[in-house]
Amino acid sequence: MNKILLLIKNKKIVIAIVLFTIIICIFIVLNKNKTLTTEQMGRKAPLIDMNNMSNAKLINGEKVNTSRELTKDKEINKLIFTNIKLQTEKGISIFTATVENTSNEDFAGGKITLRFVDNEDGDIAKVEAVLPPTQAGKQSKLNASTMQDVVNAGNVILEL
Repeated sequence: MNKILLLIKNKKIVIAIVLFTIIICIFIVLNKNKTLTTEQMGRKAPLIDMNNMSNAKLINGEKVNTSRELTKDKEINKLIFTNIKLQTEKGISIFTATVENTSNEDFAGGKITLRFVDNEDGDIAKVEAVLPPTQAGKQSKLNASTMQDVVNAGNVILEL
């Protein structure tokens, strides 16, 4: 009888050890997959090309667009875009502008497409952003960002 009880206790211990080992293996495999996914995503992210400085210069380690055509005021449907800036921040291309609604009606906001072109008007990239609602006679800010390197753009064409 004692041998049977001892055998049952030993089986319980062996089963517990096997289950514990299986749980640890599952945990390691799941964490390894998460790490691989993060690494794969990191490899897919495009980098800012610091060797291509046409229409750009380096200021405090960040690439800043210098195209006069890009920074000129632009108007679409009585919305005037001023203070246009395009630069990188921590590896991301950032576009900002002040938007003034010069109409007599409030602008409800909506989608805007920023079409970045080179000096010959060839497409570099299209970026969609949300234009905030803007009351008649008031101003708002447009902020858009992309992982693509568009800072060398010669111009930006705004499309509502």
